[in-house]
Amino acid sequence: MPEDIIRIGNVEIISLSDADLSFPAADFFPTVSAETWTSHRQYLGDDGNLHPNAGCFAVRSSGRTILIDTGYGPSLTGRLFDELSAKGVNIGDIETVTFTHLHPDHVGWNMRSDGGQTRPSFPRARYLMPQADFDFFTSAGSLENFPYIKDQVLPLVELGLVDYVEPETDLTPEIRVWSTPGHTPGHVSFLINSAGERGVILGDVAHSPVQAHETDWNPGFDVLQDQSRATRHAVFDRLEQEGMTIAAGHFPKPGFGKLVRVEGKRIWQAL
Repeated sequence: MPEDIIRIGNVEIISLSDADLSFPAADFFPTVSAETWTSHRQYLGDDGNLHPNAGCFAVRSSGRTILIDTGYGPSLTGRLFDELSAKGVNIGDIETVTFTHLHPDHVGWNMRSDGGQTRPSFPRARYLMPQADFDFFTSAGSLENFPYIKDQVLPLVELGLVDYVEPETDLTPEIRVWSTPGHTPGHVSFLINSAGERGVILGDVAHSPVQAHETDWNPGFDVLQDQSRATRHAVFDRLEQEGMTIAAGHFPKPGFGKLVRVEGKRIWQAL
């Protein structure tokens, strides 16, 4: 099986990369000093920057094809559609698009320009989004700060294509929505339980493998800083204890791995 496809029981997860991002480490983790990074250089590029992947996942479960997040989109010359084609995912087969949260690098391909008109990128799909995130990003006084919501989220609402997903509901008999707030108020992850195997599609609970052991580190993008830190600790403890397979969209491609202990230190172990 190619390295960008894994199976958890009967569930197939296909890693998709829309863009390669670059941030100065001090900007991404603003409370972490430059001196602290000297012992974590392996997580930085040669330029000293962090280079998160703008990743998405196509999931096949119980006869359905689901896309989790839609990437950054055309503003970064996103390559999601080339990735889907190269990895054998037909756009017409995607009947559900669901989101971990509503930041711009997760909703960027919701709508697409076609012949001078803007249309939904996935014509057969219903779009599922966390209610708490929708309420936050469209609240009075907030919408002006998030102009991409007007372009990539509200048109779907106007077309009647949006459903609001609540935690602890099932997308399929094998995939459950898991509330993991902090990065955004309504952030969710997706638990997979199939044929005796377990895993999770993590979303932005973490952005870099360094957070496996520096679990207190919050990126500046986290909306609820204290909640994000508490969520990350609780989630990572569970994933480590249960030995779950993890799909992490911002980790180095393809983003598949586990949390394990080596000499008493929790680390990210890529598959």
